[in-house]
Amino acid sequence: VYVWDLKRVNKQPLLLRDLQAWVMCVDFSHDSKNLLAGYKDGNILVWKTNPEDLAIALQPHLSRNMSKSEWERFVANNVEYENTKSFSPAAYRKAHHP
Repeated sequence: VYVWDLKRVNKQPLLLRDLQAWVMCVDFSHDSKNLLAGYKDGNILVWKTNPEDLAIALQPHLSRNMSKSEWERFVANNVEYENTKSFSPAAYRKAHHP
């Protein structure tokens, strides 16, 4: 599943991947904070659409920084690597939404 930021159409889309099955349908939650994908094998996956929200949700579960290979696997291979253990929402907003 590829996700484009319509405010930044010249940027690479995020590639959301997890399962090997075909994606049969996608939809946003009513508040647009989550993207849901239905797979041919019956699974439904949910992704947060705001990277800041995702980072905030994951940070309490991290005991160390992600390696670059983990970042590429679990975040995206076309999103610049960032220090995950000392994530600061304010710094993220400043860097990504000037």
